[in-house]
Amino acid sequence: DLRRLALPRPARRRVDPRHQNTKLKTHRWPSGKTEYEGDPLAAHGGVYAQLDGAAPPPRFAEHGGDLGGWRDAATAADGAARLGHDHVDVQGLMRSPPLGTAQDVIHVQYWVAGKMRVTRNGTYAVSCRSLHAFELRDANGVIIGPLLGDVYGRGHATPLNLGAGAYDVVSRVRGKLPLQFSCAASWVHTKHVGLAAKVVGAAPDLVRGRFVNDAAVLCLELRNLSPTNWKFAHAVLGDAGGGFALSGAADPVSLAPGSTTSVLLRLAADGPADDVEADGCAKYEIYVAGVVVKGALRCRARSQSALMTFADGDGSLGAAGVLFPRRGDGAGNAVVLSLAGVGVSAQAQADAYKRKVDEADADYTFGFEDLWVLCPDRAGPHNWEDLGLRTAERAVRVLAADRGADAANIVVHGHSRGGHGAWGFAVRFPDLVKGVFSACGWSSREEYGDANNLWVHETALAHADRALLGTLQGALGDNDNALFLANLRETRALVRVASKDRTVSPWFGRKVARLLDEHGADVALDTVDADHWWWDTARPNDGGAVHDDAARSFT
Repeated sequence: DLRRLALPRPARRRVDPRHQNTKLKTHRWPSGKTEYEGDPLAAHGGVYAQLDGAAPPPRFAEHGGDLGGWRDAATAADGAARLGHDHVDVQGLMRSPPLGTAQDVIHVQYWVAGKMRVTRNGTYAVSCRSLHAFELRDANGVIIGPLLGDVYGRGHATPLNLGAGAYDVVSRVRGKLPLQFSCAASWVHTKHVGLAAKVVGAAPDLVRGRFVNDAAVLCLELRNLSPTNWKFAHAVLGDAGGGFALSGAADPVSLAPGSTTSVLLRLAADGPADDVEADGCAKYEIYVAGVVVKGALRCRARSQSALMTFADGDGSLGAAGVLFPRRGDGAGNAVVLSLAGVGVSAQAQADAYKRKVDEADADYTFGFEDLWVLCPDRAGPHNWEDLGLRTAERAVRVLAADRGADAANIVVHGHSRGGHGAWGFAVRFPDLVKGVFSACGWSSREEYGDANNLWVHETALAHADRALLGTLQGALGDNDNALFLANLRETRALVRVASKDRTVSPWFGRKVARLLDEHGADVALDTVDADHWWWDTARPNDGGAVHDDAARSFT
């Protein structure tokens, strides 16, 4: 079931200016957008048989494009390989898609292959930015890999001992047009094959001399740069100035050759109880296997948003933006659990809870008199499902344990992706939730946009048992929150839609409001004459999408 097939010719492309060159060529098909798809070349001997000319290439493709063999990959301005699609009438297919929508047309997959030449024996750091995984094949046909790609552009590289000679670089690429990637292999001096360490992710803030939560952590990424030797690491944090008596330690770990892991340093601080805002107020040094990592933490005033960090349920770094109640110490106070949309950080979500009581006010007023605002962080469009909801629950329980917040008295807020998350949290923890405010959200990710149009152009469908497909599709059912809205019977809910929203159609919110009403919830539907996000609803600086008069009154 081959679609939009392209078979190119080799093109020279530099990988490392000192030691390597590559020739890159590509195949192209549509993508069914599942994590692992049928391989269109499997019926034609596989990618290596095609690469070596050991099997005849595919002859037919539904898209009607040119099947003229492997195609050259163009070179982008930054030197990356740009995967072309000019041999296919993409615009015509988008105007009249044979299956699915126009967005399904531009989700594609490629096989790419190139040559890398190493001029001397040694250790090399090999990396392919924007690829999930790739393989090397030496002149004897030995395949090295699969190797982890640097899909998120974080600088990940795999150390390998390579002999002089030529290597095939082969990868299966998938994503949305246009696509590009870059690979590099850099020689590493033997004195640099030890341990690399850096702090990653959110760092906790200090408020009046202490962390927001007692169980604050700092995440340290460790990379073993040796391709042959294990490394033992025990990270310890010490104070380096600022008067906060910082300390911390992580559990010891052993790293396999070439591996990367993260450890959480459990922190403690005891500093002056001043209500100040200052970047870098508390300096620290982390010592691990002869490596020293230096950094500093922020101080935040109690009236400002602050970040807290914690060990999440899956052992990863958890983080949340926090606004303290403006009155009292917060013990026993209810929690506004606010879930953000895609691309909105935990602190930015907390800072959205601001307004000017009077337009002439010089400063904003943040949060509520008697409520906590808690904005957990979990990146990705799906991540208020499954583990993301556990992150939100964990954040609430940490705040309750360390600051005395009332974990059984929650009003859930959410905008966009967070609006989806608000329904997800509420229907799963209805005993903890007193009300739900969802703005510009949806109930099911599978219904929204083009992200989850499963199997529209999946090449394996011609061979797949439909009962199996039904089982797999049914496994996603728990993420359709509309199925569980009966759990919110008699619960108060405010559904907000924006009449000009071109990102999330008001249809989604109206559907949820109708279903809640049918289930006996105390629901109101609020329609605002705005686009997807806005700062001012009825007047300047009134709190906007999540904190205007209507939102505060409901909360």
